[in-house]
Amino acid sequence: MSEEAHQLTTDIPETTLTMSESVGDSVDDILNLLKKDYSDVLSLKALGDQLRDETVRANPVIAQSLPLLTTIVSNAFTNTNNRQVQLEGLRVLINSMAFNDVNRSEVMKSDSETLSFWKCVSAELSSTDEEIGTRIVLLLSQFIYDTDHKNEYVKQLYQYGLYESTLNFLKSIDSEISQDVVAYDKHIELLHELIVDNGQEIAQDQASSVCRVIELLLRVIESAVGDVSVDATDEDYQSVLGRLFQTLAIVTGYSQIPNIDGIRDAFKRLVSLFVTPKQWITELSVRRSFVPSVTNFLFIESYTQGAEDLLFIIDVLKGIKNTPPEYEVDSYLICACVVYLGNYIHNEATASQVRQLIAAHITDGLSGFVSLILSRIKLTDVILVQSLHPLANLMNGVLAHTILQSESNYKSLLTYNKIILDNKDFYPEILSVYLKFIYKLIRHEFLLSQDEEGDHKSGVFEFSKLWKSIIDSTNDQLIQLYLIEAIITNFNVVSHYSSDNILLIRSLITSAMGKLDSSPQLEVTLQKLKAIGIFNHTLLSKEIGLDKLIASLYDKDCSMFSSLYLRPYYDFLIQLQQLSTNKQGHSSDDLILNNAKFIAGTSLPLFRDLLQTDATSQTDVHIVKQICTVCTDVTQL
Repeated sequence: MSEEAHQLTTDIPETTLTMSESVGDSVDDILNLLKKDYSDVLSLKALGDQLRDETVRANPVIAQSLPLLTTIVSNAFTNTNNRQVQLEGLRVLINSMAFNDVNRSEVMKSDSETLSFWKCVSAELSSTDEEIGTRIVLLLSQFIYDTDHKNEYVKQLYQYGLYESTLNFLKSIDSEISQDVVAYDKHIELLHELIVDNGQEIAQDQASSVCRVIELLLRVIESAVGDVSVDATDEDYQSVLGRLFQTLAIVTGYSQIPNIDGIRDAFKRLVSLFVTPKQWITELSVRRSFVPSVTNFLFIESYTQGAEDLLFIIDVLKGIKNTPPEYEVDSYLICACVVYLGNYIHNEATASQVRQLIAAHITDGLSGFVSLILSRIKLTDVILVQSLHPLANLMNGVLAHTILQSESNYKSLLTYNKIILDNKDFYPEILSVYLKFIYKLIRHEFLLSQDEEGDHKSGVFEFSKLWKSIIDSTNDQLIQLYLIEAIITNFNVVSHYSSDNILLIRSLITSAMGKLDSSPQLEVTLQKLKAIGIFNHTLLSKEIGLDKLIASLYDKDCSMFSSLYLRPYYDFLIQLQQLSTNKQGHSSDDLILNNAKFIAGTSLPLFRDLLQTDATSQTDVHIVKQICTVCTDVTQL
């Protein structure tokens, strides 16, 4: 579908008169005639014809004459009501704007004449018939295509009232649009651009209009997809559907939408569109826009009855779950529904509510829900990995174990993992959601108490492939800290770890013991202090001296231990000492100080004992003594 500026041929029936017999041959002659008679239709027709030539449009006299031409159009609307002048006057303006920002800017000035013209056009568009209205739409569309100033122009059109009048006009002809969406592609595109570039203003000042936009879009979509005479594979048809759904995704993102009944009705109608067979969807943008269109509803402030719609969503998922495996299901529909559930959850009470509904209505309960996400979604699009979001919000010991202890689930998780990490630079927000999911997965499976489902906790190293890929790709500190806490809790120097697992443990210890980033997040700081405290305490309680650690993890190599553990830890302790003494007046200061004292207190016996062995080189003895000095100072703060 072409996205170029428009040029209109004439709508006036051809006459037997030549141009020279009816009007002057030159643009100057034509303009002089129009100055004398605003109702000279033939002159307007002739000027419109000539303006199809780029060199004529670029003539400075055209830009200079635009105030005259806008006045002619305004006069035809407000005084004479001359339909032919209205049509031909608009055509002149449309053709003068094609591929020409000089002329466009001329009619965007803030003088009183320009403001009066746009006020007149806006009023006419709100109440006119389809023919005049469509011509105004084409005029407005000239400010969208083939210009470097689209955003500026569209914002000005909004200020002139053209958003609301465009919406009013489209609502008045929605039946016609529904019957042939392709024929009205420019109308749909104009509304889309007005919404895209004026979202904040619409959300604040025109919130009441959004329900009308949603209703218009849904009615057009429902009629368009229900038209069996349409070739669903037609590129223009799919392109227009894509634009309709993109616009829907935008307006459902406005949180201040009123009219709760209309919103809830729209929500169910939207989801139902995708529950039925979808041969009409081949455009990726349709499917992609459907997901946020559904999930945005829970962020609309007037949508307070979300809980009542949970069962509706659960029933949709139930139907998909019961579809035999040999039949393909709509991955985007699954994604939209499960992300909706994830967005609904905001505390343990709502998480428990969703778990109970899943257990009661979906085959195999929580396990079935997990397999629906990990096994039935066909990951052909990176945005589908958002489906992990509800698993993060529903996470508990049962769910973590269900994910990791099923071979098929774990294999599917590795697929999700690869797609997310491969696209992390392009979709950082998806990576962020995924990492939060992994944090919870590690904590619930390896760190929290056994009371959730706890007799069959798995080993960290069973999933080394997953951890290594995430760490190598993101170097995420929290994941490394959670993992070293989980590993050290069950650490045993007599265990025979594989060489790969020893390398993983070394890497995690070095990361945990090293300095904080220059501006660390408080969550990372506190987890680091906790992990080191647990690490030290575990070594002491299991009577694992640092000499034994050197023997089991560092091949009795003092140099390796020094570079990977001793020196990074000394640098960290110096940093910790500074952090503990330079209080910032934050509520976390005391928490950091208490953790620092615990770390220092548990470090002292470990390093004092190390001095009594021959496990360190003479060079490193000095560092060990410095560590003891720093720890002593910190304990006395």
